[in-house]
Amino acid sequence: MPGRVSIHTLSDLENWLQENDISVAGWGEGYAKTIQRLFTEIQKGECHLQNSPPLRVLPVVQLMVYQNGKILVEKEQMLSDCRIRKRKMLPSEKMKPNEDWHSAALRCLEEELATPANQAVILTQVCKPVTRKRTSQSYPGLESLYFLYRVEMQLGSLPQEDFWTSENSGREKEQAISRHLWGWMDPDEVKF
Repeated sequence: MPGRVSIHTLSDLENWLQENDISVAGWGEGYAKTIQRLFTEIQKGECHLQNSPPLRVLPVVQLMVYQNGKILVEKEQMLSDCRIRKRKMLPSEKMKPNEDWHSAALRCLEEELATPANQAVILTQVCKPVTRKRTSQSYPGLESLYFLYRVEMQLGSLPQEDFWTSENSGREKEQAISRHLWGWMDPDEVKF
């Protein structure tokens, strides 16, 4: 039976990763985030770890914004250390503890797209998560189990050409991502 792991210190996390033969050698390079960033996610309640098998478990809201038959995607992220990560993913945000999908969707809109919530109409009425298990590019070697809440949303007019936004989480000193490049793609080309 899977068990939730208690991680209280960075040392606890390092020990758990080592006990589960998960190497952090490439973390903090290329597309990967640092072990400190994973520890911060755990401390903030954005994810937790479980045993048998070892997994990072997290709920994520994804926005589905359509315009002229295309869907909005994050093409790239600029990390706070100026590394660039290619994405091709829907606007997404890790959910906070006890946060419902509706509130998380509006927070995602404001933080990721720098768009006020009052400019959006949420079309989704009921949102049940779909699960996806895969290795995250953020933490290579660590399998992640995502509970994805996909929320269809209508926004006022967004630029037709690619555009950048700055991360607007209000936590500039601790954020891993500083900017986002957005653009439009055919829905069948997008990672869901």
